[in-house]
Amino acid sequence: MSFNHTAFLLDENLSWRLIKKLQLNFGDVKHVNEFSNQKVLSDVEIWTICFNQNFTILTLDDDFEDISVLRGFPPKVIIIRRQNLSSNQIAALLLTNTNSITEFLNENVNGILEIF
Repeated sequence: MSFNHTAFLLDENLSWRLIKKLQLNFGDVKHVNEFSNQKVLSDVEIWTICFNQNFTILTLDDDFEDISVLRGFPPKVIIIRRQNLSSNQIAALLLTNTNSITEFLNENVNGILEIF
């Protein structure tokens, strides 16, 4: 698969355990903790990292939608709209939506994809 991004960046609300579960289908996946130096990064700091390093943000956090509306894209944002899911359930949800995610990443019209 060929995407218009170098990697997904998982925000702090998603487990780092998702990395290995998603890499097979989506390539490079990183967790925000790799950039945080043991401090909590603000949403704007995470957005800036993604903008500068060509990441797609993968999140449960609505705040990234607001930032994207204000600042535009890139980076693109994928928001998981289902709460209280295990890492396995989140991975399964994303893998089930691989086609939608691929289409979203390869088009240049939309900056936000919501997964329900």
